[in-house]
Amino acid sequence: MTETQNSGMSNNRVNKFEEYSLFIEDTARLSERRQTISNTYVAVNSLLLVAIGLLIKDLGATGVWRLLLPVPLIVSGIIISRRWSELLSNYKKLVGFRINVLKDMEKKMSGIENMYHREELIYPMDGSSGSHSIHGLNFSDKEQALPKIFILLYCIFGLGLIAALIVDLAVNWKC
Repeated sequence: MTETQNSGMSNNRVNKFEEYSLFIEDTARLSERRQTISNTYVAVNSLLLVAIGLLIKDLGATGVWRLLLPVPLIVSGIIISRRWSELLSNYKKLVGFRINVLKDMEKKMSGIENMYHREELIYPMDGSSGSHSIHGLNFSDKEQALPKIFILLYCIFGLGLIAALIVDLAVNWKC
């Protein structure tokens, strides 16, 4: 082999390793961005729930208005939480795709530890769901439960408002 060919093979190996390293860093940034989005949505939903509580309890509105004023916030909270759930699902797919690409890259590279393959020896993947078979290891599934919890809270608030409205109307109807 000539020196030029040997140098080209060496550069190719370095370039592939650099590409692999950059891909790992980019995947980590994508995961960090997903976490930042979740933190933002938790904060927004928490503020909405506090605002709903303040509207119901402390605003000073009376009668039917006291019960109807929080409705736009409840609807907004449900819409926001659904969007958050969609974003988490998309990020889970993107990160999963990138990890699969990293695994493929590992197979093609010699002289490196196949870390993503070794992780599967410790935490095997469940073939049917594509997630880790060890209960509690799949954090993105737990993270995806958060928007559903907030939606449940909004529904409970909404049902409570409907019940209070029915009681209020029934009491005022008899008078």
